[in-house]
Amino acid sequence: MLVLSSNYAATTNEAQRAAYVAAGNYASSVLASGTEAVYSIVTLSVGILMTGMAMLKGVFGRVTGCLALVTGILGILSVVGSVSGSALAELIIVTSLLTTV
Repeated sequence: MLVLSSNYAATTNEAQRAAYVAAGNYASSVLASGTEAVYSIVTLSVGILMTGMAMLKGVFGRVTGCLALVTGILGILSVVGSVSGSALAELIIVTSLLTTV
């Protein structure tokens, strides 16, 4: 946003200014919506879930694979909970702790 604002101030072309305003509006609307949680949490959780499935079939221990599966599932449930306003939103704390294990 800082770069956009400095570019907006530096340009003299109205079409270019409109493009900078549109880019700033897009960035702020993504942050204001729940889309950011999908990008940052659900994508990672699905990746962890898929990794856990591969770990169960590989040389890793069963505990490690199951831990990855639980972490991925809890991550997905935490975003679903935050969107629906339920107590599942608190699962993001547990998911973050399991991700660091």
